[in-house]
Amino acid sequence: MICGSTLLAALCAAVWIAAPAESAGVSTKPHALKLLINGKKLTITRFGGTDFYNPIKVSSLRVVARWTGSLTGTGYRVQISTTEPVQRTWRTCKTGTSCAVPQLVPIHKGQEFSWTVRMVYVKPHLYKVVAGFMVCLVRNAHPS
Repeated sequence: MICGSTLLAALCAAVWIAAPAESAGVSTKPHALKLLINGKKLTITRFGGTDFYNPIKVSSLRVVARWTGSLTGTGYRVQISTTEPVQRTWRTCKTGTSCAVPQLVPIHKGQEFSWTVRMVYVKPHLYKVVAGFMVCLVRNAHPS
């Protein structure tokens, strides 16, 4: 009987120690979403807000989303897409703490781009946007 109680206590202690941080009151939800264009955090446009176009001089874009807290096993995903000049999902990530568009994206003089980054929660029969914004760009026609 004493041996069985000791084994049960040891097993409960092992389960308690191995329990995820969320059960201790610490949230593991990914947060602090940002979008970097060529390594820079630019002025954002909130969904439903007035578009603010960031002027840029470069001819190609390296696009990376970053956040705090890993997506791995959480049900959260990060999507990087454009609505202008065309609607396209460039990348969706469901693991890690960053998500990069795999290629450089060209932008021509006078062209506008609207990049959208969303953090979504996905379960069967549920798709919920929990964070997101746009970064709008226009390539200067006459770089100064």
